[in-house]
Amino acid sequence: MSTGDVDPVSFTPSATGYSGIQIGSAPGMATFNNRLFIAFQANDPSHSLFVTSSPDGVNFTTPAQGYPEIQIGSAPAMAAINGRLYIAFQAVAGLVDTLTLGLASSADGADWTARIIPGIQILSGPAMAAFNNRLYIAFLAYDPDTPQLFVISSADGVNFTTPALVDSAISTGNSPAMTVFNNRLYISAQSIYFMNALNVTSSPDGVSFFNSRAYAIQLGSAPAMTALGNRLYISCQANDPGHALFVTSSTDGVNFTTPATGYPGILIGSAPASGELDQQLFVAFQANDPSHVLYVAASSPIGNAE
Repeated sequence: MSTGDVDPVSFTPSATGYSGIQIGSAPGMATFNNRLFIAFQANDPSHSLFVTSSPDGVNFTTPAQGYPEIQIGSAPAMAAINGRLYIAFQAVAGLVDTLTLGLASSADGADWTARIIPGIQILSGPAMAAFNNRLYIAFLAYDPDTPQLFVISSADGVNFTTPALVDSAISTGNSPAMTVFNNRLYISAQSIYFMNALNVTSSPDGVSFFNSRAYAIQLGSAPAMTALGNRLYISCQANDPGHALFVTSSTDGVNFTTPATGYPGILIGSAPASGELDQQLFVAFQANDPSHVLYVAASSPIGNAE
């Protein structure tokens, strides 16, 4: 199902580039301690985790802080719960724990510890969200022949449940996105069987996912997903050579604005990450050129749009 209403927020005509921050993967984003955090893989062969943050979504710490002891092999995912900020990622290919799910955490966003979650191998970058006082991680299981989405959760960020299949009807080759909206846990993904269509499913309890839907919105990348105000926002790269940022939204998690709104002045070179701070929606991404510079697009404040 779709709707023709218009997203109540819009983005500035161009995004802000940070020439002192070059990223080697799609980023992850989360709000923690009233700051907007962005994590990414180093723009070099080291695969080191890097983190930058901002109090306003504009002024980011430059250069970003690197953590050479934490090596990541995919785009990271971020979420905050119980006074800690978490980063989930795929372990670096070639190591003993190749393709295994890794998890780093911090009490202040500056000092990080990381570990591997044994027995869980993932095919791409994970997604992560806090829901019902639990930390949830969604991922594409390592099965190149039949990739399917699974989810795990933890009450303490240490002990995780056995992986549970999200929905066999969702088949994707990219990283999923996950967020909480209207007391439900949402997962979205790019379909590999339906012309790159947007797929969305949700759960009232984080266990049983119902009514996955495919929409007439084609994605050119893995999506990003954030709840802001009374709407659920999904961002992606255009499904064409233009690589413009596109955004769709929904007031009920079922009916999304179709077609999605395109921003031809904002060209993105990677899957986006999204988050909210001070009633604004932010989208981060890698430059659409060889520079690999971090760019961040900011929406109008929701109070100005409604």
